[in-house]
Amino acid sequence: FYRRALSNGITLYEPFGGICAGLEMCLRNGLQVKQYLYSDTDPVACAVAAHRIRQLQQQHPDQLSPAAVQQTFTLLAADVANVSSEQLLTAVASSQGLPWLIVAGFPCQDLSSAGPSQGLAGGRSQLLFQLVRIVGTLQQLTVPLAYVIENVAFQHHRKQQIAQLDFHQVCSIIGTPVVLDAAAFGSLAHRLRNFWTNLQSPGKLQVTTQQVVRPSGRHVQQVLHSSRIPMPVAGATRAPFYTANSPGSLRTAWPTLMSRPGSYAFRPGQPGSILDLSSTVEPVWTKPIY
Repeated sequence: FYRRALSNGITLYEPFGGICAGLEMCLRNGLQVKQYLYSDTDPVACAVAAHRIRQLQQQHPDQLSPAAVQQTFTLLAADVANVSSEQLLTAVASSQGLPWLIVAGFPCQDLSSAGPSQGLAGGRSQLLFQLVRIVGTLQQLTVPLAYVIENVAFQHHRKQQIAQLDFHQVCSIIGTPVVLDAAAFGSLAHRLRNFWTNLQSPGKLQVTTQQVVRPSGRHVQQVLHSSRIPMPVAGATRAPFYTANSPGSLRTAWPTLMSRPGSYAFRPGQPGSILDLSSTVEPVWTKPIY
């Protein structure tokens, strides 16, 4: 896959396209994306994706041509459940023998500790099986195919049904994941995630990623106004998270990224909270995004 991808370029498909993170990843790593395909049912995400594609074309004009994105939103259905074998056959024919890369973060709400915790019984996590169907169809069409699949590290979920039974079922289908925390790579927030791929054995990848040393000199105060103070570090970061924070040192990573108001980690006095000293009355506890 690597040799053909580097010499000929790739067809990239993001079944849960979001903000085109897979496209940016490929372009920043020097791959030429000859055909880019995108599915997402959220109209806001699709509008953002269209804007992002234009930006990325300006930044990487030699890697992402206008021809590569002519059928980005039309060749395959927006809903992965409606992506048919016929559509995939047409897409494969139009790719003219290019190797395919699928980058897919299937919905995590049912598997996340912060969500409804319905596990694989939830409607959103069921989309994993649609993804597996699409990958299987492409493999039957003998397409040179690589995939990177991402989701929360739900083997650490508080519910045993999800942490053990659901995790075992997923691994029985798509294999053993590599577990990564974005904080290890310099992120200002922990983001513990599973990654499944057929590009390399998970054992080798896990050993390699464990050698990663977080870039020095990065801490959350760098992205805050001087009047907004992060919560002091009370204790060292514990496994399975990367040990980014230690008592007595500047906070280098928030507990997580926040996607909704009221997130526990960002409530007043919690590790993600911010003390805002700009108030004319008295300091106010708030959140990083405010």
